[in-house]
Amino acid sequence: MTRTLRNLDLFAQELKFYTIDLIKLVRAFFPLILKSKEKKVIFMTSIISSKEYAGIWPDMSYGYCVSKAAMNMLVRKWGLTLEQEGKGVVMVLVHPGAPSLSQTGHRGKDLRRVSYVSL
Repeated sequence: MTRTLRNLDLFAQELKFYTIDLIKLVRAFFPLILKSKEKKVIFMTSIISSKEYAGIWPDMSYGYCVSKAAMNMLVRKWGLTLEQEGKGVVMVLVHPGAPSLSQTGHRGKDLRRVSYVSL
């Protein structure tokens, strides 16, 4: 077992933050979103939550990667439901690109820029 999966409390905390807490946050602002002229909700995702890049950094934080992948699915499903309900709300997942990280020597050029859109 990897050291990352030994702390299930931390794993659960990260999963809760990017899913349950996100739902609570959007729900709190939803009445205002419905009243707004531009009914858009933008979520910041991460390329390391994609299945394409899961194998590149096998020891990258399991909790972060899995919880961001869960968030991606949550936002896509929620956005489709809102579309079917005719709410006029657009939910968008955006990945800003890979930063240069002096700690790892990564310069951000290996990863392509990806944007996910849920209409």
